Amino acid sequence: MQQDLTALGYFSGTIDGIAGDATQAALAKFQADENLEADGVFGSKTDAALVPRLQADEDYVTDVQKTLVELEFYPGPIDGDYGSGTQRGVKLLQKSCDLEETGDLDIRTRLCLGGHI
Repeated sequence: MQQDLTALGYFSGTIDGIAGDATQAALAKFQADENLEADGVFGSKTDAALVPRLQADEDYVTDVQKTLVELEFYPGPIDGDYGSGTQRGVKLLQKSCDLEETGDLDIRTRLCLGGHI
């Protein structure tokens, strides 16, 4: 989540996996911007709002594509576009992690990437 919030410009602290005050404040700011309850607690509504924002972020998608290439789930191009090829690569990643093959970067899929991005 800290990586996601950093990519979207909400978090600038150390990515340490701890949902401390700074992480909760960043998450609450994101939630407020998305017209969600700004409680700083991650849940399914917050994830549903994160997915399209991440998939539209060219730098984030570029990092995802690079990781998918390294993992041999995506042949390229690395262009920052979350198009059909990238979605196919994400589905292969999801299949390898026994996840539902949606092609979307939901939290389980992002965790499956295992910090490679």
